[in-house]
Amino acid sequence: MTSDEARIRLRALGLDESAVAALLAHFEEAERRGKTGHGLSRIDWLETLGFDPAARPVLRVSEEGFERWDGHGALGYLVLEEIVRSTLDDPPVAYWPAEDEEGATQIASAISGPVPSPGIRVIVYVIEPS
Repeated sequence: MTSDEARIRLRALGLDESAVAALLAHFEEAERRGKTGHGLSRIDWLETLGFDPAARPVLRVSEEGFERWDGHGALGYLVLEEIVRSTLDDPPVAYWPAEDEEGATQIASAISGPVPSPGIRVIVYVIEPS
């Protein structure tokens, strides 16, 4: 599949231009690295999912050194893209996925203690099963 074909197929899924660009960049980079199973072939898989192409992640908690995001039904690739873009001016130390709120709290505590240390920024995002 060419990049142009991939772009057409991603648009046909109802994704907007920014989502198409983000996914295409991710898939093309995987192809360049020889990780074809993580590359353009993922579009075949996306076409079987039945996801909401308009879904966007939501920032639920933002405190000194800690953020909690809800994927809000968005594709995981796009959740992380949004989180990274939101932090470009003040990059975090680490990103950690969690399956639920309890897991997110445990991860954040394990990384930075019950209260994050000054100057340390950790982002935990919760991925809820569809």
